[in-house]
Amino acid sequence: MGFMATTHKVQQILGFALAGSLLTLAACSRSDQASDGAVLPSRGTNTSAAALGSKADALRELGVIGALANQVAGGASAWNSGNADAQRVRPWAFNNAERAQSSGADSSSGSCPGGGSFTSQDSSASRSYTLFGGQSAETAQSRSSEVNCKSAFPQQGGVTQTLSLNGVQESGAAQGLSYGSAGSGSEPYTELYEKKEGSRLVDSIKLSYQGLSEVKSAQGSPLDARAVYAYRYARSSGDFFSADVGSSGTPFKVVQGDLLSVSGPYSYSSKSCNGGAATVTTTDGLAFAGAGDQIVAGTLELASGSNKAVFRFKPDGSAELDLNGNTQTLSADELRAAINPANPC
Repeated sequence: MGFMATTHKVQQILGFALAGSLLTLAACSRSDQASDGAVLPSRGTNTSAAALGSKADALRELGVIGALANQVAGGASAWNSGNADAQRVRPWAFNNAERAQSSGADSSSGSCPGGGSFTSQDSSASRSYTLFGGQSAETAQSRSSEVNCKSAFPQQGGVTQTLSLNGVQESGAAQGLSYGSAGSGSEPYTELYEKKEGSRLVDSIKLSYQGLSEVKSAQGSPLDARAVYAYRYARSSGDFFSADVGSSGTPFKVVQGDLLSVSGPYSYSSKSCNGGAATVTTTDGLAFAGAGDQIVAGTLELASGSNKAVFRFKPDGSAELDLNGNTQTLSADELRAAINPANPC
């Protein structure tokens, strides 16, 4: 799979808008400089227990969980389909990448149009799906590596947008199974977007992924997505969102059928929220109405340190919230605003 196919794949996955609008993505795992010297700062997650002492805390975490569920499911989750935070918390891309089609092996390498280089190789081999207990399957695989691989898109109105790729990514598919991985060793896979007017940098945004996602999607069965990864978003304006999703031995799981189930540990931080670490569990499957912004059945539990919140959703879109032993009612409007926040973390 050559460079142009790789670039096309990334554009499709991320919905990169070339016409008129500012770029809406970014992340980094360390301090990096944009081409004009602007620094994209390093941002890790907050590993302290997330605050969970008030109704506002519980509603904030509900919005974060929805964004992460949609990311892990590659955009296929019923939850959070219209959440504004999807502008920053992009669905996990590498599971939806182009699949290797060859039954043998095919490799290519070369220079990228704007500088840098790439190598790619397609193959087929038996693979152990570790997040599904080591289940093995013959898998068509694609592995690519980019080194400062740049592509410049057609200039419009004096504005130039460029995409730079660095790192290693893999994707593959078997009968009913697929996987995506990003990064190699301690180095993440990164995507840097820059928008310039002449020599002036208008926007610089970076995404960073490192980890593994696996999906089981047999026909007639619920989609079962599992992931353990680190995600970083950063923008030269100062906005950022960082998340560590799942942990060794305990992946973050999203099961989407007629009902939705979300479970697993996570930690995060952002410019607007202090963040923290918590674990979510679905004890009764969640049912949605409308455009995925109203939960009308199910029970969700959230644990953070010694604090615990239990949401029991009702058919009218409201919920009973048991917060550290104290019960209160959440209105449908309060929940809808949390699930699809105007100003997300």
